[in-house]
Amino acid sequence: MRITSFTMVNNESEIIESFIRYNYNFVDEMVIIDNGCTDNTIQIVYHLIEEGYNITVYDESLEAYNQY
Repeated sequence: MRITSFTMVNNESEIIESFIRYNYNFVDEMVIIDNGCTDNTIQIVYHLIEEGYNITVYDESLEAYNQY
């Protein structure tokens, strides 16, 4: 059995790296859903992918998903 986590993010640059490094211990892969980040959150995620983390990023920055 494989475990996949799904996480919607929006400007989480201060916590995204520690969140991924910690929670990756419990899952086989992560899916990060970009809800319109305007900071460097997604760049941090791509850096972790380069390190070997099994992460897929989806750009869902549509108004319909506005979390504000």
